[in-house]
This record gives sequence, C-alpha cells and structure tokens, in this order.
Amino acid sequence: MFDSSGIKLHVWDISYFIQIFGLAHALDLINVLKDTSAPVYAWNRVWSKSNYEFVKDTSRIPFEDFDIVDFDFVSKVNSALSKKQDIPLVCFYPDGNKLGEVKIKSNALEISLEYYYPTGIKKHFTNYHDRKLHGKCLSWYPNRQLKEEVEYNQNRRLSKRCFHPSGNPELIENYHEDGTGKSVRTWYDNGQIRYESNENGTSFTYSETGILLSKGIRTGYLHEGGNLVMWEYSEDGGVKKETKQYYVNGLLHGYEKSFYDTGELRREVDYTNGHNNKIIKTYKKNGEVTVK
Repeated sequence: MFDSSGIKLHVWDISYFIQIFGLAHALDLINVLKDTSAPVYAWNRVWSKSNYEFVKDTSRIPFEDFDIVDFDFVSKVNSALSKKQDIPLVCFYPDGNKLGEVKIKSNALEISLEYYYPTGIKKHFTNYHDRKLHGKCLSWYPNRQLKEEVEYNQNRRLSKRCFHPSGNPELIENYHEDGTGKSVRTWYDNGQIRYESNENGTSFTYSETGILLSKGIRTGYLHEGGNLVMWEYSEDGGVKKETKQYYVNGLLHGYEKSFYDTGELRREVDYTNGHNNKIIKTYKKNGEVTVK
C-alpha cells in the first residue's frame, strides 16, 4: 500500500489485510486486484500485488475508488501539469479499450478525469480545481445507470444524489455553503423512504413496508450542550426502547429504557460521567427490581 505521493506505507498478506479492513470492505478491493496486474487506487491510497519501493505520485489526478492505475499515464499527466499544458491525454486497457482520459485546462489549475470499465462503459467523471474537488462529479454502474451525482465547491460538498442499479433514488443529501449538512433522505429500491434527517433535528427510520422503526429529536450539538432523544418501535407501534444522551465535559450522561412487548419497563440504565459510571436496573413483570 502506498500513499498518494507514492511512498510505501505497508506490505500485508491477504489474511492480515482482511483482518484490518473487514471481509466485505477488503473483498471490494481484492476483487479488482485479482483481475489486473496493474495497481489500483482506493481510499486515497494505491494498492498493488507487485512489490514496488515507491510508485508515481497520483495526488494531482482525481482518481476514484477502484480505478486501475497506469503509471505511464500518470507520468504524462504529471509532466503536462508541471508544464501547464492545457491538453487531453488518454490511456488504454491492454485490449485497446479506453481506460481513462484527462483534460487539463485553465493553465493547469483545472483537471478533469473520465474513467471507463473494461467493457467501455463510463465509470466516472471527476473534476479537480487547484487539487480540490469542484463542480459536478458523476459515477455510473456497469449497466450505464447513473450511480452518484455530487456537486462540490472547492472540496465542500453542496449536494449528493445516489441511485440504486435499477435507477430508483437511493439517497439525497443537501448541504449549506460551508459544507455542513442540511438534510438527508434515503429510500429502499421499492420507493419506500428508509431514513430521513432534517435540519430541525428530527430523524426517522422506516421498514421496507413503511412501518416507523425509530424517531429521534436532537437539540443543538451533543458535545456543545445539546441532547438527543431516540425512540425505537415494534411493528405494532409500541415503544421498544427510549434513549437520551448529552455530554458534560466530554463525558456521556443520560439514560436508556427498554420495554416488554406488553409495554412494561424491562431495563433502565442511567449514565453519569461516562459509560463506566452507570446504574442498571432490570424489572420483572411482577415489579421486582434488580439493581447493579
């Protein structure tokens, strides 16, 4: 593994790599690496099956996760950027299909990258301005369906839209000009809303059939005098769990209450000055209480 400037960071075998990143996350990268002898860009790093002492600097090129990296192409792009050449540059897969195309503009301040799947279908379009994500960046599924559309202003995210492979909306996020979040909504592939969070501090989650699963009300920021109250619900609408959280001097305060299906209090946890300072009470339906 190499950082984006080309410095070697780690050499790991597959088992340790999976241990560090988790099976699902690691497999995303392993599945790309196994089908190519070239290095692969992911998570702001360059990954390779071959043992290099260092690799080319990729920090000035707007690669996206799981792009295959052609170092000859990287060298040409870096050279053109250093010479401030406003020119297009193209690289290809071994079979001749286009792999990527860079366009350099505005006296080398702006660089856009189009990358392609081995099938020739466009994978993403990403744009840098002065080494920062800028403008509208797009990515596609291998079936040509739009996967993600994100708009940036000098690395500050303004909006984000994601889609299921079917084309149905999956997520919409909106942001303020300073990049802080405004609202979030996600959907199941059947069109049912899954989660929503609003600027007023309310949030909701739903099942795939539209049943309310949880509700949250946040006032202010938790570490700056605010608090959060959450309710989890059963399918019949009864409260399964109620939680309140707030922080004093960086330490968690609040409570958790969970309930039997018939509505009686089953367990209560009171926090004072963090997780290690808590009182746990369990209740039997006959009213008997156990305190820890």
